[in-house]
Amino acid sequence: MARSIRIENPESVYHVYSRGNYREPIFKDFRTAEVFLKILEETIIRTDWHVYAFAIMPNHFHFVVKAPRANLSRGMHLLLTTFASRFNRFREEHGHVFILIMFVRVFIRSKSCLEVRLVVFQY
Repeated sequence: MARSIRIENPESVYHVYSRGNYREPIFKDFRTAEVFLKILEETIIRTDWHVYAFAIMPNHFHFVVKAPRANLSRGMHLLLTTFASRFNRFREEHGHVFILIMFVRVFIRSKSCLEVRLVVFQY
């Protein structure tokens, strides 16, 4: 069954998160997290995203982002596939690193500051 098309609003701020396949740890060490952050930085430059907050946990990540060019899905694809390729090459593995679905919540404007703080402090 095909997924429904995600409508992206260039004015919206999103809470985006994904976790490791089978809930497996991804960021077991500082080096892996550092590689992920470098790829995130490259993605931000290529997509013109505005990232307001992020948190990296052993088996998942969260970030708060605005995609003014309405390219959130395309940018996430770039971020996750690039990281998976490098991760698998380094570990001499193959296959999915993250679950196939990325989770996205649109922030409601009146609550946005509180929600950003929750992303940072809750995780």
